[in-house]
Amino acid sequence: MGFSKTLNFSYKNLGKGGWLIFTFDDQKIKNHEMYKDYYPVVWRIAYLQESGEYQFSEAYEQQFMLATSQIQNDKVTISGALTDIDFTEISALTPDKPVGYKWSTPVEGAPANTFDGINQTGKLQGITVGLRKQKNINQIIEPLLYLDVPDKATLQVEFAARLRIYAVTGLTEGSVINTQITSDKLWDHQLGEQGLTDDWTITYNPDTGNYEFTPDDKLAQ
Repeated sequence: MGFSKTLNFSYKNLGKGGWLIFTFDDQKIKNHEMYKDYYPVVWRIAYLQESGEYQFSEAYEQQFMLATSQIQNDKVTISGALTDIDFTEISALTPDKPVGYKWSTPVEGAPANTFDGINQTGKLQGITVGLRKQKNINQIIEPLLYLDVPDKATLQVEFAARLRIYAVTGLTEGSVINTQITSDKLWDHQLGEQGLTDDWTITYNPDTGNYEFTPDDKLAQ
């Protein structure tokens, strides 16, 4: 079952500006290896200003989608065929005459807490798992990217909504993360965890050189 979560961030006079990336890079796909068979994608980015007072929010709505995709300039491009899908459901990608592809209507049959995408096109396909954006089926947010999925192969996805934030430059929303990020995880939480607060204050620690995230309810204590 899907859920929604909105995270609110605020900061004031950090003393150092910089980029943040938000990504779901803690995933397991049966019989597939991350950074070899599939890759996480930058979900959101944010730039922190050096001085001044700012607020921003990031909204997550857990409605999964499957889509055919391509890589252009190291970014994901959705190439047309997409479908909603939920846990325990299966959908197959097949040719759609005269050209193109289509996903079958999802049906029950996948194991608990997983959903399956099957490539039945007769050729390798790039397939992306994403989240529906603002309930607009023509747009998708890409937490993970699957490349060169063989014909008749099944992607059994056990998606964990574990969001991580890193201070990384040179990436944009939709960028493919080709290797494991080695910088510190600044924020690392399962979005569905009980009691996870919505409101966070960001500060900069010059001793560690890292941004720090403090729940607002702890600041009030």
